[in-house]
Amino acid sequence: MLEVARANHPEIAFYQGDAVDFTLAEPVDVVFSNAVLHWIDREKQPDVLKNVYRALKNGGQFVFKMGGRGNNARIHAALAEAFARRALEYRMPFYFPTIGEYAALLEKAGFKVEYALMFDRPTELSGEDGLADWIRMFVRTPFEGAEGMEEIVREAVNGLRGELFHDGKWYADYVRLRMKAVK
Repeated sequence: MLEVARANHPEIAFYQGDAVDFTLAEPVDVVFSNAVLHWIDREKQPDVLKNVYRALKNGGQFVFKMGGRGNNARIHAALAEAFARRALEYRMPFYFPTIGEYAALLEKAGFKVEYALMFDRPTELSGEDGLADWIRMFVRTPFEGAEGMEEIVREAVNGLRGELFHDGKWYADYVRLRMKAVK
């Protein structure tokens, strides 16, 4: 993605780094994040926010979108049930906060929260096996060391057909949290 971004916008400097521990040569006006923060463990969120705060100029903005509380709740519940039927523990691999929870983290890091919105965003998945493909792509951590991944995926998908399959298409039950905070 960085190669494409650099090719399309050679006038902009793009950097690759770890959100939990990064530094920039000089402060910037804006830090933007799209669908990244929910991949980072809750315990590491304060470190991410300290780094973003440090990276911004005074008055700089942190604008982001991430999965919010309830994101893919039906999918994760179906997977947890399939795991439980096999006496396996389903470990939620993502962090999906409420507005209040994340606003408190931002404020503790020194930010002023100026905008926050939580909204449902059902998202169409590609193909006949859209949901199974989505699970295989994005929900890997709980399956580490567990046997029978395909059986579990199929069981969850079959259980969700009535809820997330409409008009011949699969949909993920996304909930998005969009926020803007200022240093």
